[in-house]
Amino acid sequence: MTPNTPEPAPTFVSVTHALFQARMWREYAMTFDGKPTRLGIDRRWCETVGRWDRAYCMKRAWIAARAAQRINQEIDAMDRAAELETTGGEA
Repeated sequence: MTPNTPEPAPTFVSVTHALFQARMWREYAMTFDGKPTRLGIDRRWCETVGRWDRAYCMKRAWIAARAAQRINQEIDAMDRAAELETTGGEA
């Protein structure tokens, strides 16, 4: 990211979306190790077009992976609540 640019807040609509983003950002980070992404994006593109460094890419991957974990926990909590509701509170 360029200096003085606010970091966008992550807005993930599903676990799948968050995991996809985590993979994408991890692949971008790997370009700094000399490995192009599956679509052929290389380090030069990340640095010049994206204006990202490896640390930024890894941070975004971490944020996305944690969001997937949080969404999973929320889904589990809703499932447990629905189960308790249908069983009348008996587990």
